[in-house]
Amino acid sequence: MPGGGLAWRKRGWLGLKRALSQIESDSGCSGPGSGCRSCASRTKSLAAMSPQNADTAEAVIMPIIALVLGLIFVLRTLGRLRRAKRAEPRSKAPASGPAGASAPRGTWPTRRDWAGRTPPDAAGQLRIVMDAEFTIQPLLNSGEARVFAELRRAVHACNPSWHVMAQVSLGEVLRSKDQEAFRCVNSKRVDLLLMDGNYRPRYAIEYQGGAHYQGTAAARDAVKKEALRRAGVGYHEVVAGFTTPAELRRLVEKLVDRPDASTGGLIAFSPVPSNPCSTAAFVPAGAPR
Repeated sequence: MPGGGLAWRKRGWLGLKRALSQIESDSGCSGPGSGCRSCASRTKSLAAMSPQNADTAEAVIMPIIALVLGLIFVLRTLGRLRRAKRAEPRSKAPASGPAGASAPRGTWPTRRDWAGRTPPDAAGQLRIVMDAEFTIQPLLNSGEARVFAELRRAVHACNPSWHVMAQVSLGEVLRSKDQEAFRCVNSKRVDLLLMDGNYRPRYAIEYQGGAHYQGTAAARDAVKKEALRRAGVGYHEVVAGFTTPAELRRLVEKLVDRPDASTGGLIAFSPVPSNPCSTAAFVPAGAPR
């Protein structure tokens, strides 16, 4: 303990003694040995407030006071930092034009700012698309294209009013009042979809290529299959290396309704090629999907 603090406590202690002596003299008390009850009580209090006890009390109280003050300082500092962060404007990022020139983006948030938050509005999406490069890719791979061509021929041979669609989003052909369930299937697609003359989905055809069951593909197919089943849409699979065009044709004959005799099955579409038969499988078993 510094010398100044000790001297302060000694002066306070001596002052207390002088005050007590003055009180005794005014009250006619001859001192602690006189048997005065008031004097005895003051003697006990005086003993309790000895310099050693004062040192002990200060050693306990001072750390508590320091801890409370430190906590108040930390909380106030954190509050100032939060207010300063909220007051900061969003970061600006340069936008690159076609020739590589840079232009200020204003207060447009970066792509990382959108992670886990509400997606950007149409103007923000346009800004992102303008900065990106796009290329085309085939809607179907080689195996799917061969199955699609054979399926189209077989369906139109059975009923020209029916249609075959490729890579159809389930969100476009299914509906559910349960929004959470609908979100589970909204972005999923079926490889091929058979639709009747009124464009109602009737049967989904999934092409299982050589690499189809890698990862979580089987689980995703189970979700699609259950949603289609609950909607009353049939589900069938064409397996690469095993299903032949003749087998696919027989499946179509079981599924597709015959044309109505009153219309003769006439439609306003271009003629469909004839239905050649082939006993070869669509693609090798190990062909990539």
